[in-house]
Amino acid sequence: AARYMEKVCCDWQRQTGSRVAILRLANVYGPRDRFAPGNANFIPGLIRRVCELESGQELEVWGSPDVVRDVIYAGDVAAAIVELLSAGFVGCEVFNLGGGIPVRVGQVVGLLLRLAGKDGVVVRYNRDRPATIDYRVLDCRRIGGKYGWQPRVDLADGLSRTLAWWKDNRHSWRR
Repeated sequence: AARYMEKVCCDWQRQTGSRVAILRLANVYGPRDRFAPGNANFIPGLIRRVCELESGQELEVWGSPDVVRDVIYAGDVAAAIVELLSAGFVGCEVFNLGGGIPVRVGQVVGLLLRLAGKDGVVVRYNRDRPATIDYRVLDCRRIGGKYGWQPRVDLADGLSRTLAWWKDNRHSWRR
């Protein structure tokens, strides 16, 4: 369905002359994300659960710590959109947009525990629970080569910003 919609957008561009940029996004995370248990994505779900833990408690993570994902901070996505809007591109262009760096689930879990000060938490990876493919990283060279855009927020900084936002807003944020 997503690929079909890309084709529809490019056909619309050819018919109207409008500028169309299609972004295929990696795992986006950041402040104001979905943190609710029923609909949280990978990183915000972990942040919420890590913040609820006490020292000595166990954190269950579904799958393997070696699963690799591509993640990108929401502010970097916004910067890429601004860059594309000001670049004056013509036609229908498709870009992969992610951090472009393989990130292991275990790395994210370890960073979050350290940033949240949850050193005494025990992590248990439950490999019997549903999981997805082991490796998913986007090739993001096209947008960088064509427009010079690169993500600016590294994983540790992005996690730190998102964690701080969640701590300040977790009692009022309903998403």
